[in-house]
This record gives sequence, C-alpha cells and structure tokens, in this order.
Amino acid sequence: MLDNKKIRVGSAKAYLSSLSKFCEFIVDHHENEVRDFLKVSSEIIKKVQAVAKHFKGTMSAVTKQYGYTKWDREMEEEDRAVPVSVIENMMETEAAKEAH
Repeated sequence: MLDNKKIRVGSAKAYLSSLSKFCEFIVDHHENEVRDFLKVSSEIIKKVQAVAKHFKGTMSAVTKQYGYTKWDREMEEEDRAVPVSVIENMMETEAAKEAH
C-alpha cells in the first residue's frame, strides 16, 4: 500500500490521525453548537463521522500491515550497535582513565 508511493508508515499514520481529528473537530463544534462556527447540515455531519471512522480504520490497517517494520528497524539498530566489550575496553585505556 505505502511501498509504491514511498510514504513512511509514521507519516501516513500521522496524516490519517490529523484528518480524523479534524473531522472530529467539525462534529464536536456542530454538536456543541459553537457560536460563529460554519453551519453544517446533519446529513453532512453523518458523512463526516463516517469519514473519520474510515480514517481510523485505515490507520489501524496500516499499523497491522506494517507493524513488523518497527521491529525490523530495531533489530537492524541493535546489529549496528557497538558491542559492550568494545566500550569496556575503551574505558580501560589511559585516556579514558585520565578523563574520568
């Protein structure tokens, strides 16, 4: 889904979350009859609510489909990490002892 468009998972989820929150903002302002807010029909509000649910559903689908990528990235970072033994050896050098 996102691979063809080269969109990062976090970016897509953030975008969908923003859209969903904007829809919820519109619904909230309509339900609370906020003064000077754009008057929107109940029919439109129902559609906005459905769209908000769609955005949340899509966000959930993205999370499920690409959940493994976070794990893969963490494993790659762990593989690239400096081994503890190297750091321990560095701390035993004269320069490290003098700096400490």
